[in-house]
Amino acid sequence: MSRLFGGLRRLSFILALLASACGGGSDSGSPSASTNITVVAPEVETVDALPPSLVPLAAQSTNEPMAATTPLITSSQLFSWVPVGYPQLFNGNYTEGVYSGISYRFFPSTGNFVGTLDGYVYAYGPATRNTIYRVGTLQGFNCAVMPEWCLPAGGQRSPSSITFNKSELVLVASRNTQESTTVKATITNIPNDLTNAIITISGKGFSNFATIYLGKNFDGEYSATFNSDYSLELGTYTGTMKLILCRNDPCTEVATLIGGELPYRVTIVPRVELTIAGNASQTTGTTYIRSGETVTITSNRPVTWRIGSSITGSTMTTTTSTPYTWTGVLKGSPQGFIGVFANPTDTLLGGTQALFGFK
Repeated sequence: MSRLFGGLRRLSFILALLASACGGGSDSGSPSASTNITVVAPEVETVDALPPSLVPLAAQSTNEPMAATTPLITSSQLFSWVPVGYPQLFNGNYTEGVYSGISYRFFPSTGNFVGTLDGYVYAYGPATRNTIYRVGTLQGFNCAVMPEWCLPAGGQRSPSSITFNKSELVLVASRNTQESTTVKATITNIPNDLTNAIITISGKGFSNFATIYLGKNFDGEYSATFNSDYSLELGTYTGTMKLILCRNDPCTEVATLIGGELPYRVTIVPRVELTIAGNASQTTGTTYIRSGETVTITSNRPVTWRIGSSITGSTMTTTTSTPYTWTGVLKGSPQGFIGVFANPTDTLLGGTQALFGFK
């Protein structure tokens, strides 16, 4: 007990000093240069008679059941939570620091401090009538700050839930090419003992291994990328992806999961093939025409057309263009070449070009 009140005397002195000088910590926001706090010799209140403004905050410090492996929240996690839960008391830019074992964060816009010492949480400022109040233990705020760490009444963990960013994963790929697609997922009630999030695939369609690890993004979502199997024949392949949340490395223990399955459909289509009509002759993949001739090119798949490689000032003038045909005039010198490129509209890969030389 003497250690506790010795620490509180230090806390009283430090908070009084900070309130009067608004300094002593590392800047994590853009705090004001000074504040208008009236400093009264702080006294420590540890009784239950809290000011009305602190009652809701103190009520968040509970003894809800937690898993045996639940970690203890840090002071930083608590400090980041209070402006979200109680913006009327703590908001705006702040100054924070650690001094002699005391961690604190000060919010100049409200003049209030929140601090931790020896596992207890304290508040100080206008909201407390400039008296230090102990509002609970750091462990008691675990479930408020990190609800996914806690167990509901009865000690049974709520099942995890997943929401995919699409109802079906659809991919179209050209034969003998490898297309990629990404699926994203939002997972709630993530087990604190989660070791891996993996996806298993039933059926053909993708070249990845049967198990794919789901990575966590900076935005908190999870994502995985899948590649089409370039060895598949033409046709449509369907199956189901299943998400598994592993609670140990061998994944012999898994978390209960709601909505962990996603159907998929992979369609393998022919590569783009071009047919050239006109007064042309072909030699080793190059079609030779007279400069200024009109040429019509037909595609077996919908494509977009553009000029490809060209040499020595060759030009292409489009007369008509549809997703399946291109008609235009090609001009160039006998040493020139020009390519008309056809890029499929339903896949990223599998395009080709018709290369022309001039007689």
